Order: sequence, then C-alpha cells, then structure tokens
Amino acid sequence: MSREEKLKTIIFSIVKRLPHNITRTKLVKLLYLIDLYYARVKSRSLTGLTYRSYYFGPYSGEIINAINQLKGYEIEEYSNTSLDGREYYLYRPGMNPRWEVPPALEYEEERVIDQVVSEHGNKSLDEILRYVYNTEPYKNCKKGRPIVLNPHA
Repeated sequence: MSREEKLKTIIFSIVKRLPHNITRTKLVKLLYLIDLYYARVKSRSLTGLTYRSYYFGPYSGEIINAINQLKGYEIEEYSNTSLDGREYYLYRPGMNPRWEVPPALEYEEERVIDQVVSEHGNKSLDEILRYVYNTEPYKNCKKGRPIVLNPHA
C-alpha cells in the first residue's frame, strides 16, 4: 500500500472508530499521536508524514490533501462556526465509501491506532492539546521546524 493510501486508510479508520463527529484539529493531533506511539515501537512514523511545529501544535499539510480525497465518500465534512466567530470542520463516516472492505493494515498498526483512539479519542480538544504540547518531540522543536518523532532512529 502506498504512503498516501495508508494515510487515507488511517484517517478513515479514526473517523469510523469514534462514536461522534471529530474536529479537524483533533484528527490532526490523533494522527500525530499515532505516529509518535508507533515511532516509540518501530523507530519510524506509521503514516510517513513530516510534522512541523506550529503555534497550534504539530501539523502536516498532507493531511488536508488526504481528507479532500476522502470527502464525500469515506468521510463527510461539515463546517461550523464557533462562538467567537471562527470556522472549524467536523468529520464523520461517509455514506458512500468506495471501499467495500478498507485496505488492511498490519496488526501492530491497528493496535497503535486502537490504543491512541482509546486513550485520547473521547478527550476534549483542550485535553488533547495539553497532552500533545507536552510530548517531548513537540516541546523540543523550534516553531516551523520538522518534528523528530524518534531522535534515536
């Protein structure tokens, strides 16, 4: 499976596992945590993404590209406006998935996704952000620079 297909499969997998809609910010942070947890075991990220350290935490533009390819099929995207007037995006499983059975991930990959979603999926965005901001790779990275998930690799 290509890196792009794996990323789309993981995004779809996260959205399917949650019993509620998920914001884009929360989805991005869960992907970061999946990569961080996987790197602790395998010395590399699961998605192959390069995250950069930004003010609102780890981010990779490739995530938005993958979401855009899934929209209307495997996932549905909705926009909403917060009380302070900021637009944000929500995701839920789509009604027209192109996969009868999603591409298979390896056992260890599924295990890490399950672990992260179980530990963090139902936390508030503020709780996840606090956790992510306190991970060593993020704390030790200058803003705008690539985040090294496993410095010993």
